[in-house]
Amino acid sequence: MNPMQRCCTGMCLDSSSDCGNCRPSGGTGRSPFRPLRRTPWQTTPGSAWYATVRARYRDSVLVFGGMDTIYLCKEGRLERHLVELAPGCTYAAPIRRQTFLNGVVYINDDNWGASKAPSHPLFYLGDFQEGARIITQFKDSAVRDLFVENGILYVLTSRFEDPGFAGEIYATRDLKHWTRRAHFSVPARPNSCALLDGAFYIGLANRGYDPKTYVEKGEHAYAFADKASGSIWRLQP
Repeated sequence: MNPMQRCCTGMCLDSSSDCGNCRPSGGTGRSPFRPLRRTPWQTTPGSAWYATVRARYRDSVLVFGGMDTIYLCKEGRLERHLVELAPGCTYAAPIRRQTFLNGVVYINDDNWGASKAPSHPLFYLGDFQEGARIITQFKDSAVRDLFVENGILYVLTSRFEDPGFAGEIYATRDLKHWTRRAHFSVPARPNSCALLDGAFYIGLANRGYDPKTYVEKGEHAYAFADKASGSIWRLQP
């Protein structure tokens, strides 16, 4: 068990047009990225949002176009590919996308607790023909964040552990051999992670919708208000 120290608190409200994947500019709530010309995914009403769901892919840019459609942008040209992006899982927008091992790793958005999916595993896409695959280590996990630093992929998971949450951080260089770097308990859901000067910093979030109100009444009701949500905790090395 690693000791946790609360190092930042408070809350700031920002609005975002892309589920928070891009930081808003100047408090306007607008993504700093804007398409320079009309592109294929803008031809369908309501589909322009997916233009911001993208990742670096080798010497190109990979744009997730929704469901099993992706676009490869290279040297000013677009190639459309049909790829299975969430094998065995209900599709949701790919988030936390990172370039790793000549491909892309990502997870599916859980819509702030409203998702009915039993798990949110880690996916790896390295070949369009083969499609994405689930990394076995996390097939039954709720992965919340991931990042790459110095060739190492770090993965943050969380699970409910009354009265709070348990979090774990794993690291790998090859997606096959994993090392658990930390295990900790916090009063709200671990939702983001960063590494600075040898210490992990964990951002906590509200756990989201009450599944009962979402399923039974067909509405999104925030039944939980975790007081520690919005705080940042430092995991002592």
